[in-house]
Amino acid sequence: MSVVEDSVAVSNENLSQKEYRYALLQVAAGKFESSFRSLTELQRFEVEKIALKQCEIQHRVLASPEASNVVVLPDRLEEEVQTIISRYPSEAEFETELAENRLDIESFPSLVERSIRVEETMKFVGSKAEACSGISAQLYYYMNTEKFKQPEFRKARHILITINPDFAENTREQVIKKSSELAALLQKKPSRFAEKARKHSECPTAMNGGDLGLLKKGVLFPSLDKKLFEMEVGEVSDIVESPMGVHILLCDELQKEGLVDVDEALPQIIEKISERNRKKYQRVWLSELFKAG
Repeated sequence: MSVVEDSVAVSNENLSQKEYRYALLQVAAGKFESSFRSLTELQRFEVEKIALKQCEIQHRVLASPEASNVVVLPDRLEEEVQTIISRYPSEAEFETELAENRLDIESFPSLVERSIRVEETMKFVGSKAEACSGISAQLYYYMNTEKFKQPEFRKARHILITINPDFAENTREQVIKKSSELAALLQKKPSRFAEKARKHSECPTAMNGGDLGLLKKGVLFPSLDKKLFEMEVGEVSDIVESPMGVHILLCDELQKEGLVDVDEALPQIIEKISERNRKKYQRVWLSELFKAG
């Protein structure tokens, strides 16, 4: 038993060792994306300190009047248990992890339920916080317009034909010839781009007619990036080479650089400020719990 684990029994008589050991697994997975047994000694010490504090907070949360408003439905509990088990390569490895941390499959659901009750209690507490009003959100937008600048975006499609000198039809010379002919055709009939992408492109986007989605500068290979951001809407490019092969581009749509429209930004602002208010309310509530002893 570690020094930190020893201190749990001394500092908090109401805190069970199983709850603490379950917290170790949670913190190890959340902070290091690893099992507790795989951590270094230094990492374990850090996880132990965090888990101890987490358990102290959970104990106070569950002892609060607000926790009595929370009920964990069986379906929710079963779903969470299965989600946790699915993170392991097999159920046997999951049970091994439990055993190595002196936990068992029989008591595991009750530990998960406890964790859910804490989470839902905190949500219930946060729901009492003041929500952001539309007026407050608009004020935030106009006072912080620099945060709502968006770069220029282009919606594009492409056709990719790869170069492979091992095949006669995919030598650089043949690929350039085929791609140039295809580009010339599509420059006359851009409406057939998706059709030709599905037929000729060797990129997985072929299934969606070569659709690359909305792109900002710097996402594509430099040669493609430069060409795309010079094009007009509806224009089909000449062939463009990249390390992947030879491409043909279609610029489908242009979204100019500028401010995100206030009406588009408002829902995100309202949620962001409301979430900030909820977290502040929760912190104050927790602080009062600790003051009360």
